Amino acid sequence: MQTDIIETLPALLGKGTRRALVLALASTLALAAGSGARAAEEEDQAAEAANAPAETEEIVVTAQFRREKLQDTPLSITAISSTSLEQRSINSVSQLSAGVPNVNIQPLGAGWGSSLAIFIRGVGLNDNSLSFEPGVPIYIDDVYNGRPQGAILDLIDVDHVEILRGPQGALFGKNAIGGAVKIVGKQPTGDGTGYLELGTGSYGLFRARGGFDLAIVPDTLMLRASFVTKNQRGYGDILDYGCATGTTIPGGTGIVPGNTVATLPSIAIPSQVAAGGGRSCVVGHEGGTDSKAARLALRWAAAPNFVVDLIGDYTRNEDEAPVSKFLSINSDPSSTTGTNGLVDAWNFLVGIPVYGVGISDAFLTSGKFSNYNTYSDSLTGLSYPNVNNVEHWGVSGTINYDLPGVHIKSVTAYRRFINEFGRNSDGTPLAFNRTYNITTHDQFSQELNFTGALLDGALEWAAGGYYYKAVDRDHQTTVLLPFFPAPIASTFRQRVQTEDYAFFVHGIYKLSEKLSLIAGLRYTHDARDAVLHQVACCNAPPLDGLVLIDNASPQPVRTARWSPKLSLSYQINPDALVYAQFSTGFRGGGYAPRPSNAWQVRSFGPEDLKSYELGAKTQWFNRRLTLNGSFFYSDYTGQQQGYNTIQPAGTPGAGSPWFTFVNIGGSRIWGFEAEVQARPTPELQIQGSIGYTDYLITDLGSATGFLATRDANGNPVYPPYVPKFNYSIGAQYMIDLGSAGTLTPRLDFRGQSSVHYVGDFIQKAYGVLDARLGWQSSDKSWSVAVYGTNLTNKYYFHGMLDLRNVIGFAQGNPAAPTQWGLTVKRNF
Repeated sequence: MQTDIIETLPALLGKGTRRALVLALASTLALAAGSGARAAEEEDQAAEAANAPAETEEIVVTAQFRREKLQDTPLSITAISSTSLEQRSINSVSQLSAGVPNVNIQPLGAGWGSSLAIFIRGVGLNDNSLSFEPGVPIYIDDVYNGRPQGAILDLIDVDHVEILRGPQGALFGKNAIGGAVKIVGKQPTGDGTGYLELGTGSYGLFRARGGFDLAIVPDTLMLRASFVTKNQRGYGDILDYGCATGTTIPGGTGIVPGNTVATLPSIAIPSQVAAGGGRSCVVGHEGGTDSKAARLALRWAAAPNFVVDLIGDYTRNEDEAPVSKFLSINSDPSSTTGTNGLVDAWNFLVGIPVYGVGISDAFLTSGKFSNYNTYSDSLTGLSYPNVNNVEHWGVSGTINYDLPGVHIKSVTAYRRFINEFGRNSDGTPLAFNRTYNITTHDQFSQELNFTGALLDGALEWAAGGYYYKAVDRDHQTTVLLPFFPAPIASTFRQRVQTEDYAFFVHGIYKLSEKLSLIAGLRYTHDARDAVLHQVACCNAPPLDGLVLIDNASPQPVRTARWSPKLSLSYQINPDALVYAQFSTGFRGGGYAPRPSNAWQVRSFGPEDLKSYELGAKTQWFNRRLTLNGSFFYSDYTGQQQGYNTIQPAGTPGAGSPWFTFVNIGGSRIWGFEAEVQARPTPELQIQGSIGYTDYLITDLGSATGFLATRDANGNPVYPPYVPKFNYSIGAQYMIDLGSAGTLTPRLDFRGQSSVHYVGDFIQKAYGVLDARLGWQSSDKSWSVAVYGTNLTNKYYFHGMLDLRNVIGFAQGNPAAPTQWGLTVKRNF
């Protein structure tokens, strides 16, 4: 039977994938078979296992609406405990993918505000526009966080994190088409404990965090409070152009494109710092942070069967814009005719007449983390502040009530954020492309679920309903694009309302002592409506106040979906579980982002994914070795894909930049992943992972003519932020110092293959090395740690924006160089 599966399934996928598929599938099945062959031996050693001095870490998860051990859950989940987070120096949501196969989580970078790009198995989102919803949602204490924007948060008092790979439509509903990230905070116990930690490090880092847990009324009313604050100077330098180069920008006069009447005055950009070069030419920074966050949890155990949890969290970041680097332009600097690309057109119409110079490679700096950005505009007098400010907070109330034969859980929550950010997207001192945004998000959600067991415990079931309503507003997006046939600057506002409701049922039926059937079904109704308004601003008459988009509404998006799930799991022995699963998910539709005129106000449809998975979870050598693996194959239809181009001739507003989205007809994704934890001795711990994702567009559908299935070199076109391979290895060894405590050195290395970002730029493969040395006193009351990140000073980008075919430039966001830190912690 195993041979039939191996021979038949690859034939359906195509000859090109057969070899790798057979290897992955055979490895998974061989792993399961090997576990079965060892069952008798494992049972004979049960007594010895019970007395084993060390085991790999075991975490309890709640992915299936009930508490169960990670190794007993037939899903592809990576669970990271608070201890492991501390050992790896992970303190932000943006760092959570380190060491997780086929998962990529990182900041989007300049122009996107406080937004995360989260991709799992090739599915995710790399935009912050209100037009889209995440493909991998974040849940904070069981509450869905409806936007990837505002999600770069500190991890405050976390118990553990669960990262679920693959579509979770039946369990988590809409938008969990790629997977889900669950952040589970610590709950009050009333044990009277607490902690305080202080830290310092590179670029003037100061970090403090602490918390306490107390009983207001013993065993009845308990409180847990925690906080974190961080301040650090940015690692990106903003240089004064005149100071650094000894060159002045003379200025001149010119005509604004699209306006044959107004004439611009002569403009010069004087040097902001006296000539001298070197560090004296640094006039500002990017990447700096000043953040504060707190969490308060209150538990009321009114009765043994009735518990209420109230949780509130608050984050305020007053940060600088992410570090950016001007990379390349699409122009001929010697052109005076405007016929060699969009930058030349800007140079001919605006740059040379107004400033006396045009955009050229003269604005490329020699430093890896420097630029000539200015956050003001001499043409309009507008200010585009160097900020990335976020205020994000939420409150939730959870009721757990046990009745005979059924457990009732209700989660009521409200969340809100406001994100203000400015951007110089061209990386030059000239007023070429500036943006400024103020975005807010308000959401209310209510979930009610029931769990229980029937047939003498043979059937464990869950059922319930969910309601979600959110209002997103882009209060102000001011855009400066002086070279297009449009006003110099415009202000864009939009309001988007999303309303969903869902019903679900899920069950686990034990067909035998070892074999279980798992089935789930969710119905979701999704509705999105938007109103968009754009007006010319900040210019001389007759342009000022000109309405470009007059409260236009794209076609409303309505989606109804049934999301089924079906799987079989087989418990070979207490240490080996294998499963086969079919799961589905979908993401609601939206509308094309950033329209520059009414013609571009268009909607796109939803997308759907069906996934087939084989997996195994095993433990070996008295549970000193944990080895989990899975193989998956997915059919992806209607995939929402963006592209950047110029609005075609013959349409109203022809020649304007066009940032639009289409639904790809179909794609197929397959791959495999493996994770290992080993504890050969009580002192030594080793973790490793590897993930592979193979993606191919099989039908362009409505994207025909806009996108391609392969690039110029014949390679398949991958979605942005999706590498083929990612891998990690980490190890630590605890040295017993007797009464002096313990000393634990740790090394972590993670890497990935090349990856596309927005446009044609490709980030080459890279690897990053981190290290930590920790000391803990014998009574565990004191601990000190020194750590370093990116120790080889690898230069790579966590985001790139290639708009050379739209407005002629490319800009990247370099990741941080080598940094070090020191922390001192006191437990009490």
